Amino acid sequence: MTTEVHGSTTPEVTVVVPHYGAPGPTLDVCAQLLAQRDVDLEVVVADDASPEPIVVPDGVRLVRRDVNGGFAANVNSGLAEARGALCLVLNSDMQLRDRAVADLVEAARPHQPCLAAPAITTVDGRWEESRHRWPSPLRTAVSLSRPVPHLTRIPRVRRWLLESRAVATEGPTPCDWVSGAAFMVPTPVIRSIGGLDEHFFMYGEDVDLQRRLRAAGVPSLLFRSVEMAHVGGGSTDPLRADGWSLQARWVYAERHGYARRLRAMLWGTALVNVLWNVAARAGGRKVSVRRELRHDVLRARGRTY
Repeated sequence: MTTEVHGSTTPEVTVVVPHYGAPGPTLDVCAQLLAQRDVDLEVVVADDASPEPIVVPDGVRLVRRDVNGGFAANVNSGLAEARGALCLVLNSDMQLRDRAVADLVEAARPHQPCLAAPAITTVDGRWEESRHRWPSPLRTAVSLSRPVPHLTRIPRVRRWLLESRAVATEGPTPCDWVSGAAFMVPTPVIRSIGGLDEHFFMYGEDVDLQRRLRAAGVPSLLFRSVEMAHVGGGSTDPLRADGWSLQARWVYAERHGYARRLRAMLWGTALVNVLWNVAARAGGRKVSVRRELRHDVLRARGRTY
């Protein structure tokens, strides 16, 4: 299962690429990683029991799980095999410049130990929101209310709802948490806190990880000078994604002590949404008030629909 990468048994960076599903994107990012310049790295693909087992190229190590466990469990499987001093967790749908990993290592070196993240862009170069505040029960509840699409037209409200903050163009920008699509942390540090929490199946595990790292004195820093592009466009069923997202919100709330407040605020959101939907229906829009109320009630009870 183990293959030497770039002729080194102790690489500077281990890149863990969590994989599930179609092999194309993962193989593309592996090719980009093997072509990285000026950095000694190994690539570990963690296959989360995909229906179609992936065959990785020479120079890439493969860890295949017997049971699908979700993103956090899959990353931890790859992390267990990491030999590098630093661990870079990288989504399979990323595009990298030929020095992206080396640039991130160099930018973060004076600030270690830290969780270092690049600026995430779209493939056409547009900046994605990458720097966020810690989640709160109020912000979560408001984000699930029906008036949100109208409120987000106001820039100040949009920034508050997205929990985003300005990013420095030079040097590191301290963050509460950054996108989990690409982040690097010293391998002994992430292992010392137990890796990602496997109670999160999908979503939220990156926020929780960074909160635990912060409690251990390890900050999250975003480096605007290093860019990686996020292709996105996955084929995950929206209902399954909504269910995972809801589960993640509740796991996070329980882990960080505000589950009761979140439940109360979600009941308030249900009331706001009923009034909004009744008004919308009275105005001639096609809205199923009963169905939407059922969704909100299930969500307030911590259940999916």
